[in-house]
Amino acid sequence: MNRSVMASAIFMACLMVQTGASLAEDLQGIYNTGPSLLEEASKASLNIEFHPCAGDGALICASVVGIVEPNGPSGQNMLPDGSPVMGYVMITGLKPKGKGKYRGGEIVALDESIIKGKMIRYGIKINDRDGGPLDARGCLGFICPRKMIWTVVEQSEALGTEPE
Repeated sequence: MNRSVMASAIFMACLMVQTGASLAEDLQGIYNTGPSLLEEASKASLNIEFHPCAGDGALICASVVGIVEPNGPSGQNMLPDGSPVMGYVMITGLKPKGKGKYRGGEIVALDESIIKGKMIRYGIKINDRDGGPLDARGCLGFICPRKMIWTVVEQSEALGTEPE
């Protein structure tokens, strides 16, 4: 490999590492998903934390770090696929698309999945409101029927409770 190609490859690798680091910085902190949009789970909410995805650090994922209403949908704390809600990576593959905009990811609707007894997935779009609440939308193709506002959680409230 000649030097200019090698230098370009190193530059691109450094850029990707920096991009992955800046992604996590843009969506730092813990966010509460707010009450479920489903009546059966209207008192349930989750605290989630964004992080680089394990398989690709340039993409953003988010995991459940706290269950605010442990007796949420029917008192269940396990998902239909056998995974525990606590620690579940519910958002995967989110990509930055300009200042404060994230697209192309997938979200598992945990409340809907538990209630329907099967894993329910949507595309997701997130808009950061200048470091404040996040405007999150669950999408089926270009139609985004689930509209949510996720708020920053104070560190003292971040972990919520864990079901027994």
